[in-house]
Amino acid sequence: MTFGRWRTQARLRSALVLLARGTPVAVVARRVGYATPSAFVAVFHRALGVSPGAYFGTR
Repeated sequence: MTFGRWRTQARLRSALVLLARGTPVAVVARRVGYATPSAFVAVFHRALGVSPGAYFGTR
């Protein structure tokens, strides 16, 4: 596994915990190291196949 892939997985693992607690996507994106919420959502969707809202059933 490349470092970039490992880092992405680590970020997403941390993000899932924060999102499950109800932390807003913009805050989660910033805390796990993404410059913008849209960049975070794009990576989340690419990795998990759905948006954070769809993953947690809020959209």
